[in-house]
Amino acid sequence: MEGLQVGQGQISSDFTTNSSKEFPHTKPIQVQHAKYEFAVQDSVQLSRDEIAKLLPGDITKHLPQNVQHLTPEDIARLIPKGTTQLTPEQISERLNTGTNGTKQEASPTPKQQTEQPAPSPTAPQPKTEQAEEPAVEKEQTPAKPTQSGDISEIEQQVIELTNAERRNNGLADLQADTALSNVAREKSNDMQTNNYFSHTSPTYGSPFDMIRDFDVSYNSAGENIAQGQRSAEEVVQAWMDSEGHRANIMNGDFTHIGVGYIEEGHYWTQMFIGR
Repeated sequence: MEGLQVGQGQISSDFTTNSSKEFPHTKPIQVQHAKYEFAVQDSVQLSRDEIAKLLPGDITKHLPQNVQHLTPEDIARLIPKGTTQLTPEQISERLNTGTNGTKQEASPTPKQQTEQPAPSPTAPQPKTEQAEEPAVEKEQTPAKPTQSGDISEIEQQVIELTNAERRNNGLADLQADTALSNVAREKSNDMQTNNYFSHTSPTYGSPFDMIRDFDVSYNSAGENIAQGQRSAEEVVQAWMDSEGHRANIMNGDFTHIGVGYIEEGHYWTQMFIGR
């Protein structure tokens, strides 16, 4: 992931070579004000055999056959380390009901960790950023953007300028993808609404999770973001002047492009996928 200040703004880029089927589910971790990173989720649900490996042998033999939907954290809570004097019925009840027979006080919501934020300029300045693939653990799935079916004039200009740069370097044009543009526009809107500048969204997680979770499949993916540039020419030039962003634009494996622009605050998102 690359992020830097350029002229009157900032840019950042990110990419992944994992497909939408291979990319791990991640969760956003705030590393600094208005900036998030992602981490692979470790609270995955376990199979019966995996659960058995976490329990003492004398307890494992009483493990119910239908036990499922438990995480390592659940096991540690329901069957504390050192627990051996439980009847098969007690084990079954704990694992099937998700309680350990003791009153649990509500735990305060852990303070969200923060991801390294982009440097804050003294005066409002345009920013651009480039992104790499992740996925977010969501308690509630955010609503998907409404399919507008249209790419705005300024978004189309970014696509045309991007393809012109590719043609100048002997590469094929990227195909404008309306569904991907809708995702990119929602990312720009999310940055503006939640006042952050980062590839990892506190709402949707990494760009690669977001693209996949909005039902857009890919074999590889990339993202460039920017904030503050007031024209398509200015933002594309800022990206082209940065090695990481230029690498996304010139990636021969990418086949489709989506662009999303929000005028308030001038937030730009450029998403690439290879199919």
